[in-house]
Amino acid sequence: MNRPPRHALLEQLIALGDPLRRLLVRRMSSADADDSLQETAAKLLEGRGDVDVASPRAYLATAARRIHIDRQRRQAREVSLEYSELSNVETAQGDPAMQLADEQMRRQLRLALEQLRGPARRALILRYFHQMSHREIGEVMGISPRTVEKHLASGLAACRRFLSARMRAGD
Repeated sequence: MNRPPRHALLEQLIALGDPLRRLLVRRMSSADADDSLQETAAKLLEGRGDVDVASPRAYLATAARRIHIDRQRRQAREVSLEYSELSNVETAQGDPAMQLADEQMRRQLRLALEQLRGPARRALILRYFHQMSHREIGEVMGISPRTVEKHLASGLAACRRFLSARMRAGD
């Protein structure tokens, strides 16, 4: 098996830049492809020793895809942590009936958010629990403010439908 040193792999990454980027863009956004390639280069620079590589192109493409997957998993964990802050929202003080109503509302809201997936859920959590602007949410999520608006609108509509159905069912 061919054993190129890491700096040779870095040279391959540079030489294969555009074709490798096009390959990655088929599976992820352009910005994510750029970030994954950059992180791949950084990991090659900080790595120690040689690696057994039969096909440098396949190795680099796989490394970049895995880096992207790891980043998505980290973001999913961040959303979970953001979502857990829902329990920290202040409740009504004093009146036990108001406290009970607040807790029931929070439970229904949690169920509505749990049925959402992906960017709509994350955008709602960032907007309403972290009070971020559309621009700030866009920066965090790597999308335009207009796309943030679309995710918020679709997420709110889905939550509305979910909560209306629950109310009609008497839950």
